[in-house]
Amino acid sequence: MRNKRVTMMGEGALMVGLSYVLHFIKIFHLPQGGSVTVGGMVPLLIFAIRYGVGPGVMAGAARG
Repeated sequence: MRNKRVTMMGEGALMVGLSYVLHFIKIFHLPQGGSVTVGGMVPLLIFAIRYGVGPGVMAGAARG
């Protein structure tokens, strides 16, 4: 039987890494600066929905 905390930490690390990679894929650049990305926060949102607010905030803080 797998340890739930280890599974959650591994999935959190995977989601943070995926969020970091998706942040670099830009759809277009805005003329005043900034850009629209593919969806860098979507993996963190999915993680927060699956495991709750506390682990979601910790994953967001790790990404930030």
